[in-house]
Parts: sequence; C-alpha cells; structure tokens
Amino acid sequence: MKYIEQSYKNLHLTLTKSIDLNSFSILESETIELTELTIKLYIIGESHIIHYLNKENSFYEVFACKTLENDDVILSKSIDKIRQNSIKIDKKNYSFNLDILDKERVDSNLYNNYIEFVFPKNSKTSIGVNIVNNYIKIETLHSYLNENKYIYTTQKLKYKD
Repeated sequence: MKYIEQSYKNLHLTLTKSIDLNSFSILESETIELTELTIKLYIIGESHIIHYLNKENSFYEVFACKTLENDDVILSKSIDKIRQNSIKIDKKNYSFNLDILDKERVDSNLYNNYIEFVFPKNSKTSIGVNIVNNYIKIETLHSYLNENKYIYTTQKLKYKD
C-alpha cells in the first residue's frame, strides 16, 4: 500500500444518507449486529466511515480528508468547525465530539469491538465501540505523526427508546 502523507487540518465530517463505498479504499472493516441496529465500521486511509442502519433508516458518518457532495448530505463541516455537534437524525439523538491532542490515549481493551490499521511510518486509525444502555458509543483515533497530532472523536447514538 502506498503511503500518502496528509494533514489533519483537511479533515471533514459529513453525515449523509448515501455514499458510494467503491470510491474509498477500505483497509479494515467490521459489522456489529444488534437487535435494533447494525453498525458497519470502515477504516479508509487515515479516516473512517461508520454506517448506522436499522429496518427503517440509515446514515453514514464520513470523517475524511475529502468533502462529499450529494443530495443526501445531512451535515457537512470542516475540522475547525466540528468540536461538538448534536443533532437528531431520523428521530435519534446523535452527537460527535472532537479533540486534537499531542499524545496518544487509546486502550483497545476498553471496547466491546475494536479495529485498527497501522500505516507505514506508524500512523494509525482505530475505531472502538461500546454499547451502553440505549446508546452506542464509538471512539476513534486518527494519528498524524507528520504533524505530531492525534485526532480523537467520540460519537454517541441513542438507538432505542
């Protein structure tokens, strides 16, 4: 795999009803099946896609150095505008929080489900998932060692009432 050095400053959050997964290089993936919800995790380069779907609805969270534009976009923000966001999507509470740190703080043992991809030069992307009561809590790490930065995100989705 060819390593492409990127800047965390180009990260962009897009929530959308549809995407073409074939337009991304998927490096790792995992599917989590719950009674009321399916979550599909994708590591795409130093970025991620999370697909939340149930019997009636679905949406994608894309956090990547790529801006998506289609008629199904729910939310689109650059990294400098997304520290904390909370919205309702299909009547479900969803939140996305972001931290930019100078050191790593991930322990894969803290999660029910965990995937990770380590790149050349030891940058990595990881996604950890916990199911807590009526919420799905997802934490991601995106390391940009060329800039000595670690991007952490925390997403919560209330998936049942």
